Amino acid sequence: MLAARVIPLEDVEKVRNAFKIRPIWTRNALVNINKLVIHSQTLGLILPSVAFYYVNGPWRGTWVRYGYDPRKHFDARAYQLLDFRVRAIGSLHEYIKIKRLSLTKINYRTAEPTASIKDDEPNFISSTFDEDTIPPHRVIFYQYCDINLKKIQEMLKKVPSPLSGTVCDERYGWLPYRFDDQCRNIMMEIVLNNIRRLREANPEACRAIESVEEDEDEGDEAEISGFEEEEDDDDDDDGEQEGILDSLDDMTD
Repeated sequence: MLAARVIPLEDVEKVRNAFKIRPIWTRNALVNINKLVIHSQTLGLILPSVAFYYVNGPWRGTWVRYGYDPRKHFDARAYQLLDFRVRAIGSLHEYIKIKRLSLTKINYRTAEPTASIKDDEPNFISSTFDEDTIPPHRVIFYQYCDINLKKIQEMLKKVPSPLSGTVCDERYGWLPYRFDDQCRNIMMEIVLNNIRRLREANPEACRAIESVEEDEDEGDEAEISGFEEEEDDDDDDDGEQEGILDSLDDMTD
């Protein structure tokens, strides 16, 4: 006989309450911000009972509470997803890994290794960005509401309200064209400044980062947010982003 999986009602209520407070979450943000200690398989069973999954578009990779349609709510722009990519610039690759770290955690504020992660300990991957952030991975996904930068939050508030009858854009959602690139520029500058300060304050300790072993699992980087990213066929946008990265490279010289 197949064994039935018993889902604790307490876990179900924790997830439901999170969606009552906020209608859209990435799986990582849901676990990280609410500090949910729920087995991954159990959470995978609970989520479809309270929310549906967005496969593509401005809210791709997020779980949306049943009954809430972000295409009809201008406020839902805060829950749109930004894919933040940190390219290797100079020695930047020493501080931000491509793959997930395996057994050793690094305190990115002091560059000192901490104790190994135990199997029974919850491993919360940060889903927020602030003035002190150095991302743990070169590709990481943030919802705009979780980017705790005054400038970006002010930009978000200043987006003009759409005229009556305006249809939500299937690619950009409620945000204007190139809004995401402006945010990436701001965030990238902060990351570079944080790394400079880290290197100046801890020149010896920074070497510890280089010795961190990378995970042998060849899983896609998009696993961090629990979904695979769509390929962008727009060559013009790729060229524009490369130009932005070149300008950031000049900042480090």
